[in-house]
Amino acid sequence: MADIDAAALGLPESTNEREPLTDIGKRYIELRKRRNDLKAQFEEIEAETKALNAYMTERFLKEDVRSLVVMGKNLHLHTAEWGSAVDEDTAGMRAALKSDESTAWLVKDAVNAKTLQSWILEQERDPQTMGRILPDHVKNHMKVVEKTDVRMTIAKAKK
Repeated sequence: MADIDAAALGLPESTNEREPLTDIGKRYIELRKRRNDLKAQFEEIEAETKALNAYMTERFLKEDVRSLVVMGKNLHLHTAEWGSAVDEDTAGMRAALKSDESTAWLVKDAVNAKTLQSWILEQERDPQTMGRILPDHVKNHMKVVEKTDVRMTIAKAKK
């Protein structure tokens, strides 16, 4: 039987068929434990990052801050809006969009989320609620969801 090419499998060169299988098994168990520990750490970091983003978003909005440079990174408010079906009735939303030539182009075999998002941004806002004003043939089948959060980019150096 031919030698197993450990390097081709992405393993260190020290891994070879002369190494006892029990030692390889121990390494495998240790790596699985490290992976599980890192996964748990990652989940904790994700949860704290999400909570901090929500907190910073509230503070940015409350304190009327649009952007902030920290540690060479630009933290800034970002708002995205997109449409989704009312009561998860996607068939109704698709039929409503297809029913009028002004919006029928948005529907193919599937609604393109990015195209729909762009179309929503083109719709006027209600001056009282600041919500998007949707055409009559769509408004009972689609709601506009808005999400504002903090984004980070590399800050430009001041001259």
